[in-house]
Amino acid sequence: MWSTEDWSYLVGAFHGDGFARQRKPGNIGSSELVFTVGCKDSDYADVLTNLLGKYSIRKDKDTLRVCAYGEIASKFVNLKHKGIWNLSYPPFHVNSWLAGLYDTDGGFYGDKRRQRIEFFQKNNGNVGYVANVLEFLGINYKLALRKERISIKGIRSSASSDLRITSVADIINFSKLITLRHPRKAKKLIEMVAIAQERKDMPKRISDSELLTKIKDVKEQKVDISISKMRYLLRASCPRIQRVLEEDSNAI
Repeated sequence: MWSTEDWSYLVGAFHGDGFARQRKPGNIGSSELVFTVGCKDSDYADVLTNLLGKYSIRKDKDTLRVCAYGEIASKFVNLKHKGIWNLSYPPFHVNSWLAGLYDTDGGFYGDKRRQRIEFFQKNNGNVGYVANVLEFLGINYKLALRKERISIKGIRSSASSDLRITSVADIINFSKLITLRHPRKAKKLIEMVAIAQERKDMPKRISDSELLTKIKDVKEQKVDISISKMRYLLRASCPRIQRVLEEDSNAI
């Protein structure tokens, strides 16, 4: 029914934000599979429906529910009963699986100075599995734990863990290894890689001794130049220039 890549992608999407059940035990026809998608991402709903083949879409306030029934849904019901995270690599294409998981349960954050790719998981066992896959693919990550929260209505939400990919090299590596199918997220990843590449190509921070040499060269050419003007020429902050000059003065 599906290629290895497509099946792996759907399993990842199911792990990220899917739901499956069999309303009548033993009756395959009563099986139901549901993916929830925000209305603003209706083009991603099209991606899922193209993979599922037979489906229906229900609109619920600000979300779309992409539903499949019968034999297709029963495959995911069986997967759920076996332990949805109890997977082995062979029947799965882990790159596609990670893409499906990210498209339904991941996010991008940052600006021109810092960026990060992030996976959200409420179950620490799930976090361990995602971490293993990232390590298998050679992608470094950081683990951030979020404390349990209490909502305004007093409902207690479970603690969650975030897996964050923050280094320039790993963001670029992620983009090379993982092909996202979510149109908005795929576009955002391209933009993030472009920014990350700019960061990678930026000259590294020079040492204090190198900065001092440049300061002296500038002062020889422009005797009365102020520190505030000097920072534009040297691309260094005023406090750092002041500190380097004071340390040099104290050393004499």
